[in-house]
Amino acid sequence: MKKKLTIKKAYVTTYNFLSYLYFQNLDDNLGGFLGSMSPEIWVDANSGDPDLYNEWQRITSEISNSQTLTLKESFLAMIKLLNMQYELFDEIWAKNLANEILNNKKLFKKWIDCIKSIN
Repeated sequence: MKKKLTIKKAYVTTYNFLSYLYFQNLDDNLGGFLGSMSPEIWVDANSGDPDLYNEWQRITSEISNSQTLTLKESFLAMIKLLNMQYELFDEIWAKNLANEILNNKKLFKKWIDCIKSIN
């Protein structure tokens, strides 16, 4: 049986992973995005920016018609979220980051470590 994450756990994993990347290079663009994405800012909220979490839910519903995602689906949702940031707001850093994550196996392994840290 494949490991599955709830949509919210997949979101938190994505946030934790992107936070890890932020602290590797302190990129202001990624830092601003994380501020909007932060599930820690608001009590009983999913995101500092509810519209961003709504986009996450829309993306995940395109990937899966279930309330859970496989690890592969969760990873794909993160990439789609970054690409959405580029497409909607022309933020090239998001597109570049998505490409870097897709092309670096070490980053994928780190993403898996982020999943383990929330379980």
